Amino acid sequence: MRKTPWVFLLALVVLGLASASAFAAQPYGRIGEKYAALGAAAGPLGAPIGDEAEAAYGGRRHLFKEGVIYWHPRIGEAYAVWGAIGRKHWELGGVAYGYPITDERATPDGRGRYNHFRAVQAAGAPESSIYWTPQTGAHAVYGLIRDAWARGGWERGALGYPTSDEFQDGKYRRSNFERGYILWAPDTGVKVVAWGYDTPTPRADPGAPRPTPPVENPAALNPQPLPPVDSPNPAALNPQPLPPVDNPAALNPQPLPPVD
Repeated sequence: MRKTPWVFLLALVVLGLASASAFAAQPYGRIGEKYAALGAAAGPLGAPIGDEAEAAYGGRRHLFKEGVIYWHPRIGEAYAVWGAIGRKHWELGGVAYGYPITDERATPDGRGRYNHFRAVQAAGAPESSIYWTPQTGAHAVYGLIRDAWARGGWERGALGYPTSDEFQDGKYRRSNFERGYILWAPDTGVKVVAWGYDTPTPRADPGAPRPTPPVENPAALNPQPLPPVDSPNPAALNPQPLPPVDNPAALNPQPLPPVD
């Protein structure tokens, strides 16, 4: 009787493991819905990598070849980051910077792309953004600097797109833009400098200056928390990591319907 070559048997085992891994990695629930809506493997995210897993502060995430989809119960819908914006988000600490509250979108002027984020773990759940253009790259804006930029018309205003992340400049926090910059300090508030004109704005808090605390969430370096998010569960304001469960689909509800 002729024996089956061991190399052939090994190949069958490897193929079996690969098939099982591919099956386990298929997105489900809200994350699966988002993945399908973005075109699945043919979309900007590419093929899934690994299985859905816990994300910090009580959320879920699934990695893909070109990006990540995140879901959090306080946000409800799952949203994706990918490409240069996704890499910047990862560099800033991922969900420590914020959970995405939009997918990547085109800017109204058609020149750039952006995502908005929400720091669910921070007081008031402040929002932030990452903007990208081919000329400027991807840069983060948040806090009072972001608020001043938004009041000026975002990227279509006098300043244009951000050209740096926020950084320390003497006593100030500063972000550079294509046609100027914005400064913030506790004792002076925000000052917008564009086209050679200084445009100071009144301090948001007329009380005593606050020192800038060293914290994990960079948005806290330039604070302007939004009003607290209403929640039927007060514990959601200080979320803990999700515990392991027998049925992980329950953490990310609404599995996808069968495909014909």
